[in-house]
Amino acid sequence: MSSVIRQSEEKDVERIKAFTSSAGVSTEGVRGDLDCFYIMENDFGGLMAVVAIEQMENEGLLRALVLDPQKCGMDDVVRFFTAVMSEADKRGYDGLLLMTPSPEIFEPLEFKKVSESEIPELLTETLNERTEGVLMRRIF
Repeated sequence: MSSVIRQSEEKDVERIKAFTSSAGVSTEGVRGDLDCFYIMENDFGGLMAVVAIEQMENEGLLRALVLDPQKCGMDDVVRFFTAVMSEADKRGYDGLLLMTPSPEIFEPLEFKKVSESEIPELLTETLNERTEGVLMRRIF
């Protein structure tokens, strides 16, 4: 089965909310509009993955990341992240940041753990709201 990766559109809003909330992830607090969401969907229009890229100074912060493990294999994850990283690079970001409880998933994609001293000031407030996980960065 093939899949399509694209920027979200107005028609996708309710599907994105339902998909992320079914995984226990909220889209509330994501600054930005639909133009910051990217989706991967299968041939039947079923969502396989969703992520928002929120601008944090000169980097993008990945938010509301949900991957459906029943629909996404590791090849799909790599393809999705490659497309998202390419889009962030086109937008002129210097890199991407993400918070994850599973850093081993992102290490093959060249994400590195970030020390507390390297955390951008704008991100400190967001991190105070969410304490679980490891902050990681991928520089372009």
